[in-house]
Amino acid sequence: MTILCGFATSFAMLLLFRIGVAVGEAGGTAPSVAMVSDLYPAERRSTALAVFMMGPSLGAVLGLGLGGWIAMEYGWRMAFIVIGAPGVLLGLLLAFTVRIPAAAVAPKTSGPPESMHKTFRSLLGTPSFLLIIGAGTVAAVCGYAIGTWNPSLLIRSHGLTMQQAGILVGIGGGLMSTVGTLVCGTLVDRPGQT
Repeated sequence: MTILCGFATSFAMLLLFRIGVAVGEAGGTAPSVAMVSDLYPAERRSTALAVFMMGPSLGAVLGLGLGGWIAMEYGWRMAFIVIGAPGVLLGLLLAFTVRIPAAAVAPKTSGPPESMHKTFRSLLGTPSFLLIIGAGTVAAVCGYAIGTWNPSLLIRSHGLTMQQAGILVGIGGGLMSTVGTLVCGTLVDRPGQT
């Protein structure tokens, strides 16, 4: 979908392709986290999940850092095409090499599954779940706002070129986010290892 953004000929097409990117990302995260959780023991799980969650930060390093340069030199369409290509290649590699772990196969239950309504009622009655949803929502809104508007702010208000803003936001912010994610995952695992 990222590559298709480079071929959009109207705002509607670009919007549709960007929605496709969002759907792909949203549909891939939960099963990926579940797979990582199945593959690693509890005492190492936070570090493994941190390594997995470094993907968006590293994507920002490449997407914004390299994408800003490509857009300035070759145009915004080529930036989408070049930045999207590794994802297609990596997706093909994973499709042919990664197998579902045995733990991911749901065990057979003797009775009927719990209704969705009952599950939601149970979740909404759990205070820690509501706090996690609230914190995740605030973090996502802030993170996406900064990620979306920071390059434009640097260009319009501080006179940076597209390339300079991309390097500053992508490489600076992306590297710090990558390091922070890995450090936090490792620190969370420590109490469980002692």
